[in-house]
Amino acid sequence: METSKEFFRLPAEQKQQVAVNTSQRGWLAPGMATLEGAKTHDLKEIFFTGPEQWSDALIAKKPRFL
Repeated sequence: METSKEFFRLPAEQKQQVAVNTSQRGWLAPGMATLEGAKTHDLKEIFFTGPEQWSDALIAKKPRFL
């Protein structure tokens, strides 16, 4: 938990170095996300994590709703 708090305290210029990539992993700046049907941007910061590629073992464990 402390590590994530430290990350989000960093200046945006530093967090931008790990901006969301084509695998949808990384930092998403405030104002970049929009909830479906919303008229304005969401002001939260997000850091997406997870495997870059799904192995056969992970696919077998993946819940059906994902």
